[in-house]
Amino acid sequence: MVYLEDTFGYPPPTDDISIPSIRNAFPIVEITPHTPELPDVGSGMTLFKMQPAWGEYHKHLVDHQFSFSEGQKSVKLAFIADNFPTDNFSNEYGESFFQGLTNVASEAASSIAQLAGVKSGGAAWKKLEDILKGSSGMFGDILGKGIAASRSAMTTIGSALNTMMPGTRSGLDIAGRLMMGGRLDFPSIWKGSGFSPSYSITVKLYNPAPGNKASTMKYIVGPIAAIAILALPISEGDFVYNWPYIHEIECKGLYRISPAFIGNISIIKGGDQQQIGHNQALGQVDIRIDFGSLYNSLLITAGGKANKDRPTLRGYLEVLGMTREPRDMNEMKKMGLEKDTEVKRGASQGSITNSPSEGGGVGTRINSADLNDSSTMIMETSPDFITHPY
Repeated sequence: MVYLEDTFGYPPPTDDISIPSIRNAFPIVEITPHTPELPDVGSGMTLFKMQPAWGEYHKHLVDHQFSFSEGQKSVKLAFIADNFPTDNFSNEYGESFFQGLTNVASEAASSIAQLAGVKSGGAAWKKLEDILKGSSGMFGDILGKGIAASRSAMTTIGSALNTMMPGTRSGLDIAGRLMMGGRLDFPSIWKGSGFSPSYSITVKLYNPAPGNKASTMKYIVGPIAAIAILALPISEGDFVYNWPYIHEIECKGLYRISPAFIGNISIIKGGDQQQIGHNQALGQVDIRIDFGSLYNSLLITAGGKANKDRPTLRGYLEVLGMTREPRDMNEMKKMGLEKDTEVKRGASQGSITNSPSEGGGVGTRINSADLNDSSTMIMETSPDFITHPY
């Protein structure tokens, strides 16, 4: 079993005194897996609930020989924002039913008036009606009756307008103008609202000792497994599979998306600099993750209540007021220096085996019995990384 760090994406530890400050400067996003659940009877109009699924998620991770320390309940990623978070709110307005009705009638009447060469809407309809009635065949008779019905409808619209707009021109007069191609300008009405949070982050995984298999498993393979399980569909058998996890994704002070989905994961092996060891072990991996919200709206709730099962203004504002407590500088410096020393020693003297330490943490143990001469030669005579031209 390989025990993973509590946060992925930090730069590799060095003896640089600035490393604690650098780590504290990274924004941290926490991804907590959930499964969908139908609401209880009597819960009102709630359509969708989220059920925490960390136990199930962690079991899948353990099945692949990786584990977090006890007590961890989310995947934490120190990331670089590809695009700094931007939230878009939108309202859509469009024409009303009345606007569409009068526009259709007006367009038809205008065409008739122009073709007939008359200046009165009533005369235009009457002339076309007479022409069609006088034409032979069932087609002309049907069209003639349709025109007569349309003319009657315009008269009815005029009467309705007379009722809706008292004190203005008579409704029949307005109807006549519509028959000549006039337009009525009704106010636009609300059609819908949108909220489209969509974020992209890049997580850089660093392997401090590519010549050592245990280091590669802990710092490269394990984090990839932990992130992939968040997004991949879950198999119910050899060929049957179901939906992936949904999530609560939170970055204190910046955003919280719940329920959220992971739309895309891109794994760039070797990173932008193609960092690959001479033994072809990965020295760096860039993971780009895109995620968004399952809902397309952000609501003002009654009483300003927050709801973790859907986006609300209360929840949106709460996360903007949050801050992340920086880790103790002396503790981080100590952790970084000790880890760096052990990794260097492991690379030149033996393999690195991860095991739980006392108090629920994760420790590193050097096992020189697993070392072979060839790996020693690689690490002592060659640089850790090579840059490929392709």
